[in-house]
Amino acid sequence: MLQVVELVYTIGLAMTLGTIFTFIAVNASLGQTQDVVLVHHMRSFTATISRMVTVPGAILLLLCSIVTQLFVDQKASPWGLLKIGLCLSILLNSIFLIAPMLRRTRELAQEGMTSGTLPPEYAAVKAREDRYGAANLLLLTALVAVLTFTPLSS
Repeated sequence: MLQVVELVYTIGLAMTLGTIFTFIAVNASLGQTQDVVLVHHMRSFTATISRMVTVPGAILLLLCSIVTQLFVDQKASPWGLLKIGLCLSILLNSIFLIAPMLRRTRELAQEGMTSGTLPPEYAAVKAREDRYGAANLLLLTALVAVLTFTPLSS
């Protein structure tokens, strides 16, 4: 059972980290373009992939952490509880902070396609989304560090 849980956990981690690194690469390659069609396509891509891959990956991380804690370790481990806390933080940040910003930036990009220019509010909303995304990347980095350096005896 442990191998299956570890495999699913690895898949969830790859889904979450892989999409975040893709978003970073897309943002970096796009730069500060004012091409509203390109911005709209990027926002639609990011919102869709986040909803279909990133959030489900974070759910897998949380579920596997809970299953490991309850059924494999069978005792309260501080490392296991820390993993659950990090996974829960990633998931909550994704659902309640990043997702609304993704929807709003996509809506603003759609407005920009209609008017021919991005609304003034776009930059502020996008900056907020970027900050929440950076927080998730830091949480994922902490999670990988915990996974890497967890003592075997715990």
